[in-house]
Amino acid sequence: MVTFYHFARGALLTMMGRTDTDLPLLRAKAETAMRKKPGRTEYQRGILELKNGEWSVRLTARKARGF
Repeated sequence: MVTFYHFARGALLTMMGRTDTDLPLLRAKAETAMRKKPGRTEYQRGILELKNGEWSVRLTARKARGF
């Protein structure tokens, strides 16, 4: 899904004649600490919720990769 949003969504909307292809950005506080390797962008799955007027994210369990 992340790949679709970064590459395909904007291209499809542009081909449809849309000019407002940017995704909305918002700030959310993570409910738990997140670790990543330095210098690398990583994506983790989470659930976004509005709590007491502020956005928060709680991570979901890691899914094993099956090929």
